[in-house]
Amino acid sequence: MKATSSSASSTIWRNRATRLLPRVNLLLDDTLADRCDEICEQVEVAQDVARFLHQHGAKLTKLE
Repeated sequence: MKATSSSASSTIWRNRATRLLPRVNLLLDDTLADRCDEICEQVEVAQDVARFLHQHGAKLTKLE
């Protein structure tokens, strides 16, 4: 029984490693935090634009 348990444990660790390996590059990427900050700023701008259009969309349509 112990061999089966050890084999199952090995398989679990192998599966976890297989899922984590593609993400190691992300963890090692020094520019990731800066890129994340840029994306957050872009999201803020997009939300501001959406809010503006929601508030003033009807007026803008009349001006066209």
